[in-house]
Amino acid sequence: MQRVVTSVTRSRVYPGIWLKAMGSVVCGYPAACAAFFSAFSTADAGTLPPVTLAWNKNPERNVSNYELRYGTAAGDYSYKIYTEDPTATVTGLQDNTTYFFVVVARNHAGKASPNSQEITYRKDVRVVQPPNGKIVSPAANVSITVGDSVDFSGSGKDPNGSSLTYRWNFGSGSGVSAVGGKNPGTRRFTIPGTYKVTLDVTNKLGKSDTTPATRVITVKAPAHEVLARKGWKLKYVNSQDAVNYPARYAFDDNPGTFWHTEWGKPGLPPPPHEIQIDLGKKRSINGFQYLPRQDGFVVGNIGSYRFYVSADGKKWGKAVATGTFENSSMLKSVFFKAKTGRYIRMVSVTEVHGYNDSAIAELQILQAVAKKKKVKKSAAATLAA
Repeated sequence: MQRVVTSVTRSRVYPGIWLKAMGSVVCGYPAACAAFFSAFSTADAGTLPPVTLAWNKNPERNVSNYELRYGTAAGDYSYKIYTEDPTATVTGLQDNTTYFFVVVARNHAGKASPNSQEITYRKDVRVVQPPNGKIVSPAANVSITVGDSVDFSGSGKDPNGSSLTYRWNFGSGSGVSAVGGKNPGTRRFTIPGTYKVTLDVTNKLGKSDTTPATRVITVKAPAHEVLARKGWKLKYVNSQDAVNYPARYAFDDNPGTFWHTEWGKPGLPPPPHEIQIDLGKKRSINGFQYLPRQDGFVVGNIGSYRFYVSADGKKWGKAVATGTFENSSMLKSVFFKAKTGRYIRMVSVTEVHGYNDSAIAELQILQAVAKKKKVKKSAAATLAA
């Protein structure tokens, strides 16, 4: 079979066998085993979409098929595609890589023509690099006591020069809501536990930091004891099913019962709902425990909350604790800096599913307990002992 020789003289192409290029022309045609190639691609980073190559049909009658050869080095063709038509589609090509192509024609006896003129194809695609986020404050892991606050701030760099968005997550069960922004400021932790704080940084091109910055916040419970409910009285409730689920069920020492706001009829007000309790006398209060209903249903479970302590039940001041409970039926403990008062006020700001209901199976009040000081024995006492 004839050797392939490319040319740019269009008049030498055999009449009626010129194929329209599908994209940019990447070579001319051969004199006998025509090798007019074209290639096209609209790729993003990574693997390219299929690339189609086409060439002039060989005019010799005994042509059996064509063999497209290609590889990633000149003269080295590791891959082959066989076709009876003067076109072939190549898949699996990678961006930012140069490929070298030739084509030969084979006759029915299996003999091949010499290689056509070698052509190259390359698709350069900009690779978007992920940004890098950093937690500036706190500079290391932190151990605090319940009710204490931690100051958070961050920074980020993007190698693509894109603008960044920030998202802070303060750990599952911490009661501290996720927030955006580079510097969210101070956040108070009122639930004891160990929490992994994560800063997620995303650029405008949609790439996120593959290894988000983290800090571990260990929140320790202060010394406390559960306050006995002797002498407690309901001071106020804004809504209750007085027949089936009265407000007093919220502190009756029976987890099988629960207070539930009015339900089952139209026009009922949405949260916030609240209950106020008179503890009988002043106490040094540093926390509370909330038990959701235990009957297998979750309607009424409190989402976000506010908790107050007052000396007279009239002036409540600023909430001693705010936050959001995780959606579960487990007992939840919340602590804060001790405040002396006789009255407590629990406000259900939202319901976990957005319903108008609120419910509490048990509300326990935690009383601060003074730590016992260790008394050092004198040398004389030690000798006497």
